[in-house]
Amino acid sequence: MLAMKNLPNAVLILILLFCFRAVSASEPVAPKNIALNNYPAVVAFLNQYIEYLVDEEDIAGLSVAIVNGNHVIWEKGFGYANVDLKIKAKANTVYQAGAVTGLLTAALIVELSEKKLLDLDDNIKQYLPALKIHSRFQKTPTITIRQLLTHHAGLPINIFKDSWSEKPPGFSALLRPETNLNASFPPGHIYAFSNIGYSLLGLIIEKATNLSYSKAMEQYILEPMNMSSSSVDNENELHTKLAIGYKKGEPGKRLSSRDTPSVGLVTTVKDLSRFVRRYFSGNDALAETIKVQNPDVEFDVERQVGFSWYIGGMNIEGGGPIIWRGGATPYFRSRVAMLPEHELGIAILSNDTRSWEVISQISEKALQLMLEAKAGITQPVGSDEPDKKKIITSAAHIKAASFSKAYSSFVGYIPTIKEGDEYRANILGWSFLLNEDERNKHWFTLQYDLLGFIPIDISWISGVKVRAATINKQRVIIVYYKGRQYLFGIEHLTSEIHPAWRNVLGEYTVKNTDVLLESMKVKEGELLIRDNQLLFVYELPLLLGTVLEIPVKTISNEQAIIPGLGTGLNETVRIMKAGENSVLEYSGYLLEKAKADDALLNFELFE
Repeated sequence: MLAMKNLPNAVLILILLFCFRAVSASEPVAPKNIALNNYPAVVAFLNQYIEYLVDEEDIAGLSVAIVNGNHVIWEKGFGYANVDLKIKAKANTVYQAGAVTGLLTAALIVELSEKKLLDLDDNIKQYLPALKIHSRFQKTPTITIRQLLTHHAGLPINIFKDSWSEKPPGFSALLRPETNLNASFPPGHIYAFSNIGYSLLGLIIEKATNLSYSKAMEQYILEPMNMSSSSVDNENELHTKLAIGYKKGEPGKRLSSRDTPSVGLVTTVKDLSRFVRRYFSGNDALAETIKVQNPDVEFDVERQVGFSWYIGGMNIEGGGPIIWRGGATPYFRSRVAMLPEHELGIAILSNDTRSWEVISQISEKALQLMLEAKAGITQPVGSDEPDKKKIITSAAHIKAASFSKAYSSFVGYIPTIKEGDEYRANILGWSFLLNEDERNKHWFTLQYDLLGFIPIDISWISGVKVRAATINKQRVIIVYYKGRQYLFGIEHLTSEIHPAWRNVLGEYTVKNTDVLLESMKVKEGELLIRDNQLLFVYELPLLLGTVLEIPVKTISNEQAIIPGLGTGLNETVRIMKAGENSVLEYSGYLLEKAKADDALLNFELFE
């Protein structure tokens, strides 16, 4: 028998975690055969269920509000708004809402459209003539307001430098001549979330209304909806009432966002419940925001979006369209979800970065049970077991294909190896066996073998299936998750490495760090060539040695891109001169060659 003392620390941790969970408190069992209108039974279960999750996952705090038509069925806080001072979270606790902010910005834009102050299909240059976006794509069409609203403008996810700080600059900085904006995709090519795009919407709002963005939001959205505990103004006193944000159990600094039209909302679940209820009031302008806007975008596969809203992608059956949006900031998480056909909705806010999966579970379970209580619609047996489902593939433009040798994705470089009739894929430094799904032709499940002989599940791939395909003659990987297919990666081919990039290989550190990078635990990273591939490699801390390898594709001696399709990909990296030395520039950060005694670059990603 293998002695415990000879096991690696990472393995011991996994075994201890497994044993701990085996003896931990049992998860509450959801009620069955809920009678119509028996909302108290739903609330009683959710009260136990959320307390269990908050305790089990060691979440600092969260607040929740559930809506039925024009009524709030239940609202409550769990855990703490301030752990050290034992200040409990309540329904009126103030949190940062992250990308949920975009829902209000989109609502404001369509309100201005209703008042004929702008048109959704206007060219954005009509409002922002000073805006400069560099594009390497030939015959690039103009960007419209609608494309900004749906995240189809082809813009980078962000300019991360100074995007979060204690005193951030205003988003109007995007119009400064020195701001370097490079298009990632042609407009309309693919969904790619962009804080920059929504900051441009904020500038368009200011141009159309002759008001500041925050004043326009107050006048057209917050005041009419009686959202008195909400603000998109970094100077508003509500920021002094924010819950303390936590990351891995440690309190964080009180940071504000530069991109307030995208992620700058501070609010309560009480106020968000008012926003959700307005969707059930017959407001035609708001109804426009939850219509599918991208039916003909091939690379979106089955992802459907409205104006900032996602449509579908939650595990709720029989309730009609599922509309939702999640949000993340350096220390907070959020989610709003609704079933418009049944006028049911939920808002959840949390001050803990570990709560992302928890609030996803809560929102699904709450809406499932509320749907049963209101309409008698129950979930099919096994509906939460994706591996037992038959996957329906209806998109004619997606063709089956064999796996490529390598892919670029939002989790970096993914090499694949054929071993007889099986495939292996290396993802984040972990080697996975691709097992063909007997029920679903061309689909594969992922299996990781601990020590080569102990099959284990890794939570972030649970329920995921993958397949190789072609879209518009490009070879891609598609994933299936919670009843929806998504584009995951695109074939990565070896290409020329321009000479200047071969001269800047080595270890790097950030020259112009800021509080955002400091909160992400900078450690080490290296630009290197392996198998004639240019890669930027760094290790993710506290994730058992997980390594992220980012492919870098050079397009000239001065510029390269992070290849791929989707959010955060195809973005530009540049070689720049800094005195006598060369530095790398990415998203406003300058990376310089590290000295032997320097700490090297490492990003700990947040969702």
